[in-house]
Amino acid sequence: VRLRPSTGGLRIESQPGGGAVFLNGEERGVTPLSFSAMCSGDHEVEIRHAVGRCARSFRVSRGARTAVRCEIRPVLTLTGGDPPTGAEPLVREVLRTSEAFYFLEGAARPEVQAELRIVNPDSGAGTARVDLFATGSSIPDTAAFDRFEPRSAVRAVEQLLVPPVRRRPWLGMTATVRRLVAEEGQGRRLEVSSVHPAGPALLAGIEPGDELRELGGTPVQDELGVFERIEAMEVGSSLDVLVRRGASDRLLRIEVAETPVLPSLSGRRCNRRLVELEADFAHRREDPGRRLEAAVCWILLGDPERAMREHLSELGPPSATGIAEGTVLYYRGLALLALGERDRAREAFERAAEFPGATMVTHDGPRLAALARRRAAAVR
Repeated sequence: VRLRPSTGGLRIESQPGGGAVFLNGEERGVTPLSFSAMCSGDHEVEIRHAVGRCARSFRVSRGARTAVRCEIRPVLTLTGGDPPTGAEPLVREVLRTSEAFYFLEGAARPEVQAELRIVNPDSGAGTARVDLFATGSSIPDTAAFDRFEPRSAVRAVEQLLVPPVRRRPWLGMTATVRRLVAEEGQGRRLEVSSVHPAGPALLAGIEPGDELRELGGTPVQDELGVFERIEAMEVGSSLDVLVRRGASDRLLRIEVAETPVLPSLSGRRCNRRLVELEADFAHRREDPGRRLEAAVCWILLGDPERAMREHLSELGPPSATGIAEGTVLYYRGLALLALGERDRAREAFERAAEFPGATMVTHDGPRLAALARRRAAAVR
């Protein structure tokens, strides 16, 4: 029997690049990596990167060239300590099938970007919880579940793994229910209380004081109805708005825009957001808005020093109306105050107060100038 070489070409790439390539368990170099003559047949590749891992199975055909492209995903590990319950196997299955994370059970701390813990109550009855930690965080995102109903742990984990909302639809106006006085007639009406100076509502011709009657042909009676209608819209779509101004009705069309959403002041989803942001930074998707999000999360998680060192010290203003230079200055002041640098914190708050349009969470507000002035006065 005369054997002939059976090889093919192979190119292995990862996003981001620079990951260590383990081909069939043997380290062979870093991505991007090419082989002119790789034995034909089935192979396994694992790529290990500072920001995560990926793994692929592939086949090389004789005389052909094979390209393997792998997206690096953050490594998530499951740790314990409490006595195991029926929830653990179900949770592991969720983690193995996750498209957002690379599940590696029992991994050491330097290898992971996120850690999941199942915590059972000390006493017999009651609620257990699942904690999610980003690397470096000591305060977790938490979701509760019933320890006597293992399937509820699955729902808790799925809740923690869903990326938090970073942007939402935006019309650039707020509405308030105003009760009518006797001379105006009994009852109440939904009134436009403010219009953002650079928002879609202003461009459509809506003015403060207009009575808001319908959104998209549906009557609205309170602020919740307005919020729910806007949340259901798609960015870039159009919305017909019926308002009453004086004695006449006007039908106006608004082009739905979007607003960035900084982390909730509760900080309940900061760990999940940080994992997502660190992946963005690794893929070179960097901008002042993302840096500000990461800084706010580290402040909420009790690490203002890291917020200043990695994000706030030289951060420029995000290119968004509302969340802009004044917002950066305000959060810089919060971090400095937590670090005990009162003079520098006061200076940051005073500068933040000079931006009357700056907001804290979204384009719409709340505006932070008055709060910045109060904080500046408090640290004198």
